[in-house]
Amino acid sequence: MSQLTFVTRVVLIFVPAFWLLAGCKPVADTPNAPLPIQTSDDSTADEAPPAEDEPSADDTVPEDTVPEDTVPEDTVPTDLPPDTESIPTDPAETEATDADASQVDPADTDQGSPAPDESTGTEVAPAQADATESIAENDVPASADDVVQDQVVGDAADEVEVDDTSTLTIGHPAPPLRISQWIKGDEVGGFNDGHVYVVEFWATWCGPCRTSMPHISQLQVDHPETVTFIGITREDEATVREFMSKVQNEESGKTWDEVIQYTIALDLDNGTNTAYMKAAEQSGIPTAFIVGKDGIVEWIGHPMSIDQPIAQVLSDQWDREVALAKLEADQAVQRAQREVSLAARRARETGDWTEVLQMVEKLVLKNPESPGMKITQFNVMIAAEQFEDLNRVADELSTQIWDDANYLNRVAWQMMTRVPTQHQNHQLALKIALRSIELAEGNPSVMDTVARVYYEMGDRDNAIQWQKQAVEAAPDEKVLSDTLKKYEAESQEP
Repeated sequence: MSQLTFVTRVVLIFVPAFWLLAGCKPVADTPNAPLPIQTSDDSTADEAPPAEDEPSADDTVPEDTVPEDTVPEDTVPTDLPPDTESIPTDPAETEATDADASQVDPADTDQGSPAPDESTGTEVAPAQADATESIAENDVPASADDVVQDQVVGDAADEVEVDDTSTLTIGHPAPPLRISQWIKGDEVGGFNDGHVYVVEFWATWCGPCRTSMPHISQLQVDHPETVTFIGITREDEATVREFMSKVQNEESGKTWDEVIQYTIALDLDNGTNTAYMKAAEQSGIPTAFIVGKDGIVEWIGHPMSIDQPIAQVLSDQWDREVALAKLEADQAVQRAQREVSLAARRARETGDWTEVLQMVEKLVLKNPESPGMKITQFNVMIAAEQFEDLNRVADELSTQIWDDANYLNRVAWQMMTRVPTQHQNHQLALKIALRSIELAEGNPSVMDTVARVYYEMGDRDNAIQWQKQAVEAAPDEKVLSDTLKKYEAESQEP
């Protein structure tokens, strides 16, 4: 599979583990990457997880129960349409890679997660790059030697104690930042009136986080005077500095320090994570918070979906009440999806998907207008190998997400990469993929998907044509160029 490490810019509300389970792929500014993924970060484990492939940028990884080095890989995330964020679910459901699959929060599943690939590249493993999930971000305290500064940033800089019982949502004043050290960029002394800030939580071991970094960097470059992006991790200085020195892309030879164009800081005693992530009930990373011109939280979600909210906040066209209502509705769906995710985990162990299929069917009937529920149903059916009726569900789902390039892209990708050939509906997948490229013209991830559809149809000429366009749009993405070579080689075979 040719999946890139990036994830679409549209933010879908949830990214439960089902996308991962189904092996999804998001629309990205960089080559084909799965949907947003997040990692949870309340974990206290200190055992490094095994290396794995990188997840896509739009995915999130549970961050609360997995050591910093681990990323749950067997999760089943599900996503919803724009402006929502992904939610980690069950880490036992996946074949997707850490780069494009969101991972489950061990806290929700009582199960740890494997660690993401140690490599710093952002490419998604060819055969596993379709999921968009979250990653659990373990809390690995820094040693005393690593803590160089003891700072609290913001209007309440003098308040050292963190209230771990407080709540945070859209419309609330942004809590002050508690930073132990500024690794890159200028120190942020507080939230200044008239300026916009983005507080983003990440980890070096989080594939989706790494995948989203080039996108965040470009946004910082695009808004040098009006927006300040701050990436905060709970890892220690040595770990972060080692990561920054690694090569992000072998072809370009650039290190992460050269790629990242925004501020990077270390959390102080988990204070900022508690004030933001825990208070806002966010369990997966990467997760970003937009702090508006008046110091109020305007948006919470996956950084790959932050483009439109940022633009509207800057132009004073952002509707905070609408954003809050959507967030609350999304959270309700997320809770239901977590239950499905847990049931899916049991189903993977027993091989009996009856309970999960019935549960999802009831949720869809109860929430007929929720794309998230239909997406969950789509992914569960793939996991349960219920392919006979899958194309009908895919067709219904596509009408609900017809204006969402990211999710259309993921659906088409899964239809071609997770469904056996005899059950594939090429015409439906092509219709969905072409609609996605219509909405996201020039997006390498979508062009990669269109090429894949033609490839599965046996139309090598069109597959090569579209894959060439994807490579031209993202020349540094080796996975795209490798796929092109594969198509070209096969076209020469008798």
